[in-house]
Amino acid sequence: MKLRFLELHVGAHCNLQCRACNHASPAKARDNVSVGEFHESLQHIKRLGITARRVKLMGGEPTLHPDIDQLCAAAKAAGVGPVHVVTNGTLLHRMSPSFWTAVDAVRVSVYPQTKATWPDEFADKIRARNIRTFREMFTFQRNDDPALIERIWTTCKVRNSCFGVAGGRFYKCMRAAFLGRLLPLPHDDGVPLATATTQRLLDYIQDDRPLAACSHCTGSLGKPFPHQQIARAEFMSLQNRPIAEMLDTGNLDPSGALRPRHVHRKASRWSTPRPQLASQVHQLLLPFEPDPATGWRPHRLFRGPTPGLAGFACHVSVLDQGRSPHPPHRHSEEEILIVLAGEADLILPERKGTRESEPPFRLRAHQFVYYPAGYPHTLVGASREPVHYLMLKWMSEPTGITDPLSFGVFSPFETPAAVAATGAHPFQTHRLLKGHTRWLRRLRCHSTVLASRAGYEPHADAYDVIILVLEGRVETLGKEVGPNGVIFYAAGEQHGIHNPGEAMARYLVFEFHGQQSPPGTKGIARHRRAAEQPGPREPDPKKRKGRRSLWHKATDRKRWSRRLNRWFGRRGPT
Repeated sequence: MKLRFLELHVGAHCNLQCRACNHASPAKARDNVSVGEFHESLQHIKRLGITARRVKLMGGEPTLHPDIDQLCAAAKAAGVGPVHVVTNGTLLHRMSPSFWTAVDAVRVSVYPQTKATWPDEFADKIRARNIRTFREMFTFQRNDDPALIERIWTTCKVRNSCFGVAGGRFYKCMRAAFLGRLLPLPHDDGVPLATATTQRLLDYIQDDRPLAACSHCTGSLGKPFPHQQIARAEFMSLQNRPIAEMLDTGNLDPSGALRPRHVHRKASRWSTPRPQLASQVHQLLLPFEPDPATGWRPHRLFRGPTPGLAGFACHVSVLDQGRSPHPPHRHSEEEILIVLAGEADLILPERKGTRESEPPFRLRAHQFVYYPAGYPHTLVGASREPVHYLMLKWMSEPTGITDPLSFGVFSPFETPAAVAATGAHPFQTHRLLKGHTRWLRRLRCHSTVLASRAGYEPHADAYDVIILVLEGRVETLGKEVGPNGVIFYAAGEQHGIHNPGEAMARYLVFEFHGQQSPPGTKGIARHRRAAEQPGPREPDPKKRKGRRSLWHKATDRKRWSRRLNRWFGRRGPT
């Protein structure tokens, strides 16, 4: 089981008294995990087959542990993943050389009015980050409103992603571990490692019900406040308030979902000012080699804002048979996953239980799937050869629609667009997907067949476009692209496409209509004739000359189609 992060908590107390501590360290006495207990937890983690892209030793303040260098060395020897220590950095200058040898990186959280120091010779291992936002985290008073608990749970940005081990138990939310030690909860939310099985942990992770600790937690809806150091008695007093005084419901949009900047840590990255993405071409040379330890390896192609979207990202990944990139999870971004080679099984917890005998969705080459925002999912490699897939993900300002596009699986080659393009009809398309989503006012996909020597003159679209070449070759942006080529056209930028080969070209086109359109692009996207048919069109002899009657104008379907496209926008000739 591969996790993104795995937290191993080595102590509960801290040398700081931060009011915003979500680990509740100001309320806890001195307490360190023993070296023997730490080794035992690592053995159970290895037995269960748990690995992580990053193993984080945390507290409290982990550098207060007298045997922290031994714990780091043990975690590194276990081979679960690279060892990172998360600290406030105020005691790093006291750490021994054995500590620096044992860790792969030290992640320093720098708080206002605190000073982090470390030896210059180990500066290459430091990952410092300034923390400037602080929110209410929990209350000692129980929340007895089931609807509010469910709302806090469904909008929590760390739900089912903050995995860790504390006190010999595995938790999918580490706030539950700390609150369980402070408050009289109905039951402990964790799973004992000593008696756990891999299937038991998967069932626990996929369980989408609120935890017992959620009745005391604010999730991602806590009110912001300035950072300060306070005494233990004041900390206890401030946490002993009704939850209504601690919630900031202004973080919710009209549909009840968190606004983009609060939903997920990646949302804050989207909101960080960055240069907008430009049109670009990527020719993927398959196959890629998966990571020997995890069986999965992603390769980022691009990520950043566009003229119409707050954030857009694309990566290609390779996955071994029987391996999964992550446990079933949900996030705020919407996604499209396209299989390039091999086969994969979709794991969809929300569909589990509808028909137990029904096998999982099997995706084959060139099939793709759309994941709405907040839809739990993962996948498992199903073919002997590693499966390669392309992932598109995006988010923007919420559209506020009440009936967004739902999950779907699509097969391009099972459509009428598979017929061959000819000289008389050099360009053929078939729509596969169209609808409104939480982040897009319109999402479209169509398969396209382009005849030999055919193409379109440069034009600009009022939306971002992704093209995936399936067969043949096309020429665009000054480059020639073959199968598994990825083309990105930024909204408002001129682009054309041409088939230079003797064989027809086949590709998928995805259109992402965001809330905003670049200046001057309204109505510029128009369908053009292929390059093989240059020159002005011959007049239609069937058309009547002179003025037309009101009756003919009112019943002319083509006239109304042109008007509707002009009023509501029309896709360009991609």
